[in-house]
Amino acid sequence: MPEQVRTSAFARSETLLQVAWVLGGAIGIVLPLNGVLGLSVGAAIVAAGWLPTVRGLVASARQGGATRPRVA
Repeated sequence: MPEQVRTSAFARSETLLQVAWVLGGAIGIVLPLNGVLGLSVGAAIVAAGWLPTVRGLVASARQGGATRPRVA
């Protein structure tokens, strides 16, 4: 990663992490203490992250496994 954008990339990723923590805490506070509902919401959140990952893997496999160049 070029030095000119390293701090900007770190700031963006750190901001995204902080927002995820806040949203996760808010979801935990808003949900009622019902085990089935809580696990259902958790499963939906995991599925929402899992589906784009699988879609990207399938698309990559269809393109012959072409990978993007890795940056050290």
